[in-house]
Amino acid sequence: MLESYGYKVTCAENAEQAFSHEKTDVGIYKAIGSTSSRLRQQFAVRHFIVSLIGGAIGSVFGAFFSESLLEVIFRLFGVSKLNTSPTIFTFLAAVAFVSVCVLVFSYVVSRRVKHIDVRELITE
Repeated sequence: MLESYGYKVTCAENAEQAFSHEKTDVGIYKAIGSTSSRLRQQFAVRHFIVSLIGGAIGSVFGAFFSESLLEVIFRLFGVSKLNTSPTIFTFLAAVAFVSVCVLVFSYVVSRRVKHIDVRELITE
């Protein structure tokens, strides 16, 4: 449970940093008439898609290398044989969890779009 909390905090911090880098772009979009809710949705969906792609790549590497890597690590602790049976569900669940966390926290962090004036964003 503690790991899950740590991941959520990290996810929120990354989304916060990404949003602060895109302030000027958000100002331009607001100046041409985009609504705050539409900008928030775009921000969240864009990060969600990137996390899905990263999760898929990570799952492929994990499927090929995780068992042998875990065996090497556990041998250091005296476990000579490690019986793991990762399934496709295991990898899909991990990708889904990470991607949903990214989606939620990106949307939550982007709430600042509503409170920022267009002129302030463009002049920065």
